[in-house]
Amino acid sequence: MQILKFRFLFKIVFVVTAFAVVPNAYAGVSDLLAPVSNKPEAISRSFSENAHIKPELNQRNVLRADELLFHLTSLITDKFQLSGKLQVYLERGWGDLALASKVWDLEIVDTIPRKMDSRMLVHFRLKSQGEVVGEWKLGVLCELWQEVYAANKPINRDDAFSSELLKTVTVDALKQSHSLVTVDEEIAGYESIQTVSEGNLIKWRHVRKTPVVRVGQLVEVLAQEGIMTISAQGIAMQSGTDGEFIKIRNTRSKKEFQAKVVDGKTVKVYF
Repeated sequence: MQILKFRFLFKIVFVVTAFAVVPNAYAGVSDLLAPVSNKPEAISRSFSENAHIKPELNQRNVLRADELLFHLTSLITDKFQLSGKLQVYLERGWGDLALASKVWDLEIVDTIPRKMDSRMLVHFRLKSQGEVVGEWKLGVLCELWQEVYAANKPINRDDAFSSELLKTVTVDALKQSHSLVTVDEEIAGYESIQTVSEGNLIKWRHVRKTPVVRVGQLVEVLAQEGIMTISAQGIAMQSGTDGEFIKIRNTRSKKEFQAKVVDGKTVKVYF
């Protein structure tokens, strides 16, 4: 029987024992998840379509804790379409589980919460030779290590992001309260909407597309009705990018209205 060698991409830490899904098997679990028999099958099918693998077992047909954790990590990564390096730690240890076959089928049924988090309860199902071996709910701790941007020097409001202003650092994104700008994402054409101190991480709430029209800029206002087009001069009361609606003030009447940014010099009014 062939011995399957796993290459571990993740640091594996086990602290406590896994629990099977049986009545009263884990205090408080019934409060977190409905009984397994009541779970809609659609959830299991939709998850297993993408989060579904059939690895071979080791020579003793035993599912070890390291093998289980390796594949749960892969399934969680696929399910939430994560970028970066995910590390998963079992809150409780897992004893060796003997199976009848060297081929088994593992699928995630549900997670709580249903979004990626640093601590989750993972409900999964294990099959061997087409038969359900069992279902378990495991508590896991997660880290998601990503390369992100940080301020290489103080960044001022309206500064365009550039390689001179930015550096890359590796952080656990799950410990951050706001979404970070990763190095995989295109930041050219964006600028800062606030001051960012040196060393601080760049978050999407710090960032906006660089406006083509800025506050106080004189623009041509086009108003079209049928075949007739009227133009006037206006002052931008807000900054805006292509296709964005901003507030404009007519230079003669002083009336304010919404207009769509056409380019860096023109906005258009729609009736």
